[in-house]
Amino acid sequence: TSLLLERIPTPVAGADNVSSVNQESQSFIVLEETLLDDLLNFAATPKGLLLLQNTGTVTECVTFMFNRFMKNLQASGCEKFGYGVIVSQVAATAPGAVALQNSGFIKALVTELWGVLECGRDDVRMTHPRSTPVDPIDRSCQKFFLALINLLSCPAVSELIGDQEIPNKPEYSLREGPTDIIDIIDRLIVVNSEAKIHSLFNYEQSHTFGLRLLNVLCCDLNTLLLLESQYKISEVLLDAQKENAISISETSWEFIIDGLSVERNHILVRISHVGGPTERILPPRIMHKGDDPYPWPMFSSYPLPACYLAEFPRKNNSRQDDDVSKLLSALKNPDKQVGWIENVQKQFCEIMQKKPDVLSGA
Repeated sequence: TSLLLERIPTPVAGADNVSSVNQESQSFIVLEETLLDDLLNFAATPKGLLLLQNTGTVTECVTFMFNRFMKNLQASGCEKFGYGVIVSQVAATAPGAVALQNSGFIKALVTELWGVLECGRDDVRMTHPRSTPVDPIDRSCQKFFLALINLLSCPAVSELIGDQEIPNKPEYSLREGPTDIIDIIDRLIVVNSEAKIHSLFNYEQSHTFGLRLLNVLCCDLNTLLLLESQYKISEVLLDAQKENAISISETSWEFIIDGLSVERNHILVRISHVGGPTERILPPRIMHKGDDPYPWPMFSSYPLPACYLAEFPRKNNSRQDDDVSKLLSALKNPDKQVGWIENVQKQFCEIMQKKPDVLSGA
């Protein structure tokens, strides 16, 4: 009984009113979270997302989703596929991209990516030095790479970086990390200065990550035109290839073949000649062992080498209309009499004048 008495709080005047108010506020918070959780299910479909935008609740739902994301909770009570599906649907529209940015979701994603890419995971005990990654994108960064791909749709890219200039600072602090998409482009994609190179602990791995991300973004023609018009992506890549070459003579250059130059060469071919697999030949992004690890020619200026242009097969159409072929041959031969053509023209003009309603577009 003594232990039970110790648990019973001392009665205080007016405490019942305070406790009732706290219970009501807590129940209201629980009810609000339940409603937002139910509304978040609408974001998984385009029609439901349009409904959230029209009612003005998309920002509240995205903020609620971000809070659950930071607490490592399930995306929604009825959502089975996690945050990826919802983020992809929300980022497919400009208001959804703005909501993701205002909620802090993009900043948290970029910050965590930078920590894994440049600093490594803090919760992993280092008993031996980190091994050099074999894959172009390390496994620890693949989840963030896919998250950025799902996020950066054409409307999202236009909303997040439209009319924004790259910082291009003269100096970058080692403690200064990116916080948004424009910083990712500045630090990982457009690496065009010594300050940016020296600010990266893992220069080759981080820059490869940025180039792979750029390669996927350029698959969308609208995104490619936006990046080219604002940041001159092709000129940046060509200048990087030129700096990665050794002058043999006044007219000839020899390119240094490494992982970054191979990635840049692949992107330059992709963005310089738009088309399908039958219209262009994309060079591989791997190097082979031996004396000639990369047989594909590199370039630092236009025009594009002819080996990347696919030859269109000419179809031999043996079955031609005899009347059409005879007419074409008669028109090409001035010696033959073609007076019947004048008669056809005359008859056509007469019909047009007398009976214009007879002729139709069919």
